[in-house]
Amino acid sequence: MGQGYVTKVLKLGGLQEPDDKRDIEENLPLIDGVDKATVDLQAKELELTFDPAVITLGYLAETLNSLGYSIQGDKQPLG
Repeated sequence: MGQGYVTKVLKLGGLQEPDDKRDIEENLPLIDGVDKATVDLQAKELELTFDPAVITLGYLAETLNSLGYSIQGDKQPLG
């Protein structure tokens, strides 16, 4: 992971099934600038590690929205 990466924990709406977890964890890291995506279904949270110099959180939010999920808030950055 490069020095420019940050990790954010986001509350997500629309998470319900193990398939939702797999879809997000497999597809978001395919986007340039995303290093890792980890979903906690019980907490309905996404831990997302990305490089804001390459991709914006707004773009990632739009991508999640197009997949049927919504960002409902975020916590403090982890790193």
